[in-house]
Amino acid sequence: MDIKDLTETGDSRHAQELDRRTLDERLEVFAPWVAQQPELVHELKRLFKRGRDALARRDLDALHFLIKKQLGALTDLTAMTQRTMLETVRKDPDNPSSRRLLRLVSRFYEEIAWPTIPLEYRDNALQIYARSKAEFTRWRVVEKEPWTVEWIEREFAAGGVLYDIGANVGAYSLVAGAVSGDKGRIFAFEPAYRTYAALIDNVALNRMQGRITALPLALSDRVTMSDMRYRSNESGAGMHGIGDEPVEGMKDFDATLVYPILLYTLDRAVEDFGLPAPNYVKIDVDGHECALLEGARRTLGGPAIRSVLVECSGEERRDQVRRLLGEELGLAEAGEWSSTPELGEEGRVSYLLFERR
Repeated sequence: MDIKDLTETGDSRHAQELDRRTLDERLEVFAPWVAQQPELVHELKRLFKRGRDALARRDLDALHFLIKKQLGALTDLTAMTQRTMLETVRKDPDNPSSRRLLRLVSRFYEEIAWPTIPLEYRDNALQIYARSKAEFTRWRVVEKEPWTVEWIEREFAAGGVLYDIGANVGAYSLVAGAVSGDKGRIFAFEPAYRTYAALIDNVALNRMQGRITALPLALSDRVTMSDMRYRSNESGAGMHGIGDEPVEGMKDFDATLVYPILLYTLDRAVEDFGLPAPNYVKIDVDGHECALLEGARRTLGGPAIRSVLVECSGEERRDQVRRLLGEELGLAEAGEWSSTPELGEEGRVSYLLFERR
């Protein structure tokens, strides 16, 4: 990049009229940024190449290490560009070179500073942002839950309405959007504030705004205010607590943040917001599933429901889910899988499938 690149503008006549000496003086403030950018970009590209290799090996530890190095390489650039942009734009916001630099820096951050990684699905066409360690772990959709992907492919290929409750950054919502195309509508529920923002980013990244609607609701058995206890407030994190409810598979933890949250029932959400009745429901709410099911009796017992997939752990909680969906709502249990069978009856995480027959 040189001075000529920075001064290019669509209005060439105006550029020619600028006093060259004055323009050069204005651009002197960019000199450190211009001088260091090639070296930093080279370092970032090198890290990304190593990151792709680590991703191919499914070496998440190496990937986490590389993203930390990448963010470290960006620190100096970030501070430098912020100082130079603010100083220059404040002095002369209408200067074409100022506008040009802002566009260049914006593009730099979009294409290099915020990395994306492919989901482990089909031809890796789906992408998610990977701006935190927790977000990195979300790309393993098939390896983590092959039964969930098979259920989505089998049931949702013909379209319909899917509720993804506890969607996190939206990996399975994206798979559902790819499977159903324009024949399906997905409503992705995610109450954690940073993760909800990442969910919307991923929907937009994959151009699925017309298929996936993100809703920042914490679903429970009542409509009231409560507190969300964040285990971590980085985007993509999970296993948060709500009120005094226990968190799945965890003893109590020291929350990094406790913040008020609105609890809503699914039945009230469908009624109050005019949501279409779901045909398929995926539930992964880290220990809050029984309260959620209590507040969703009318919706899950309705004629539109075809199948429900629930993640839960602990023998007592599995029995409660079976009672609510099977005995009380009349759905038939159609399958069970586990991601941690080695933990035994009490500790293992189960995925229970129920169908309307």
